Amino acid sequence: MYQVRPAFGGNFMATIVTPERRPQMATVRPGAFEVPKPLPHREGEVVDVKVEFGCEKDALEVVEIVLDEREVHLEGARVIVSGGHGVGGQRASNS
Repeated sequence: MYQVRPAFGGNFMATIVTPERRPQMATVRPGAFEVPKPLPHREGEVVDVKVEFGCEKDALEVVEIVLDEREVHLEGARVIVSGGHGVGGQRASNS
């Protein structure tokens, strides 16, 4: 399978070849396709899937929790761990 996508800020087009790997995933830029009209009679099926990440909960160690916004330089970091809203539970939003 060939995938063509903009790279380096759209300065050139990259062709990505993935002949033997599954699953494959692609992204589409907003506005690339016309939005289809809703079909209210259509239904989907919810399938519950159990996911295992291959590590024991006891094997994880919290080293530091950073709650404030500050300037961070990642260039010299050996390991980078990041999380967004919802990591560790619910949190009130200021927005």
